[in-house]
Amino acid sequence: MDPTLLSIWDNWTNEFASFQARDPRSRIAGFMAAKGVASATYSEHASPHGPVKTISNARDPANGYAILQYPDNSLYFGSVRNGLRDGEGTRTYANSPLVYVGQYSGNKKNGFGRLINARTNQIVYEGEWRNDMKEGNGHLLYEHGTYNGMFKSDFFHGRGKLSWRNGDVYEGDFHRGERTGRGIMKFGNGDSYDGDFLNGLSHGTGTYVWRNGEVYVGDFRNGQLMGQGTVQFGIEVKGQGVFGPHGRQVIYDLTAPPQVPF
Repeated sequence: MDPTLLSIWDNWTNEFASFQARDPRSRIAGFMAAKGVASATYSEHASPHGPVKTISNARDPANGYAILQYPDNSLYFGSVRNGLRDGEGTRTYANSPLVYVGQYSGNKKNGFGRLINARTNQIVYEGEWRNDMKEGNGHLLYEHGTYNGMFKSDFFHGRGKLSWRNGDVYEGDFHRGERTGRGIMKFGNGDSYDGDFLNGLSHGTGTYVWRNGEVYVGDFRNGQLMGQGTVQFGIEVKGQGVFGPHGRQVIYDLTAPPQVPF
């Protein structure tokens, strides 16, 4: 990120006062001149939602490069059209280290953009936006791990890959933030599941493989082995029958495989 922009943001009250006093050392004046606005001026507004201060080109304040200050003291540095955020810009947020750097249209995030933690310079989200929401292909870093794939209205939606910090990885279909559809779940403990999901749980048909080599192929319901299925044990013994929440009935009287961990 632009270090001058960050310096202005971190010291906004003093920097604005310096600009207002026409101090020749004003970082804001120098920053605006570097953006092609040699005759920068400011105006004040009485607005509960829009900007309360605008620093822009004196000849055309509503168009071109501008700095906008909002009632919550968040800032926008970037292109405006008819007084609205439109084009490339950087937006800070009140009481947050997060900064958006990317494209705007009609005052909203539209196109490609990044959410960056300005204190660590770490990219939190990188991808496509529509009407201020993540939509399209993107990469998200969050407290439990990472997600790479499709978004819709800020939800994981479509094909994607979700990785947890504990080593678990899911790759497959999502619907409004939940694992729903077809996918493969690989657990950090060595187990794996390949099959149908509904609302984050195995539901439908699939194959579960335990790290000890035992395999179940058949029906699942709400994360449990339930319905018709076949179990193959590591000693080349198979059991086939009906499975349920209290165990299973099979042709052979064998010990039940370990519980599915989701």
